[in-house]
Amino acid sequence: MKKTLFALLLVLSFVGLVPACSEVDDDDAAANDDDAANDDDAANDDDSGDDDDDSGDDDDSGDDDDSGDDDDATSPPWVQVSAGGDDFSCGVRADQSPYCWGTNSNGVLDIPPGSYVQISAGVSHACGVKTDGGVACWGLDDFGQVSNAPQVPFTSVSAGQSHSCGVTGVGIIRCWGIQDGSTTDAGQVTDVPSDSFSSVSAGYHHSCALRADGTAACWGWDGFGQFPSEAPPGSNFTQLTGSYYTTCGATVDNEGLCWGRDNLGQASPPMLDFEQMAAGYFHGCGLRTDATVDCWGSDSDGNTVAPPGAFIELSTKRNHVCGLTIDGRIECWGCPTDGLGCSPPL
Repeated sequence: MKKTLFALLLVLSFVGLVPACSEVDDDDAAANDDDAANDDDAANDDDSGDDDDDSGDDDDSGDDDDSGDDDDATSPPWVQVSAGGDDFSCGVRADQSPYCWGTNSNGVLDIPPGSYVQISAGVSHACGVKTDGGVACWGLDDFGQVSNAPQVPFTSVSAGQSHSCGVTGVGIIRCWGIQDGSTTDAGQVTDVPSDSFSSVSAGYHHSCALRADGTAACWGWDGFGQFPSEAPPGSNFTQLTGSYYTTCGATVDNEGLCWGRDNLGQASPPMLDFEQMAAGYFHGCGLRTDATVDCWGSDSDGNTVAPPGAFIELSTKRNHVCGLTIDGRIECWGCPTDGLGCSPPL
């Protein structure tokens, strides 16, 4: 009877119906040692464990391995990822908790409190859509790309170099940020088309958006032919991304197309079947229909050497690339040797 009961408890602990980690260990410790003394010790251990969880300092924990296992077991999977420019990246978990990691230049890791459905990491700032549709931005705010976000409901947002854009709940594009009249102010905020759109991607000096019928529109600076007029005539897209001086998109026929500056091959993707494209400064990556990743262009830090595995999302902004795997993990590549933007939490 005791063996049967023990086996039942073991099975239940594996499926999560009874406590399996620190709580069981504390009970075993209390049962094996002197009752009165060890009850006090177990209580102190529980308090210490709670303090460690609150502080996030594993060095103070009495049992680092158990604490790490608990964190890994309870961390919800990732559902979205965005690679930023200044060696940082951001993501959203299944419980709508946001997180950014890497180098905290200009406060790019300091996410405003709240629950999020999407985050876009720009070059030196980031923006996110909260569960109520509101947009919050943080990081470098030298041109109002953070503080001037409109207070209207959004369905998605994209952070670029010195401007940000988003799609409102009624399909209108709103952009904010650089408007200083300089050579870098090329109408990224003022020349936004008035059509209805389903998505938008903010690049360096230009932005592009996708209509529901698959046609594209771009605005801003077109010095290297990164506007859709340079794409093959009649191309309809399911996804579009604008970066430095390049624009890429995946067509309804799963063709990966790029146009604009191509000095290092960043606008010359292989002739493969792609369902999503990600354009960096001097490289690009594409998510193929079999869920594998292929990259091209400059390989300065290994950013074109994609890891094996199955992915459902890709993101790149300047150099490094991040991908979301089918099992809810994040993998990043292409950071410098000491780069922290390629070290996502589990």
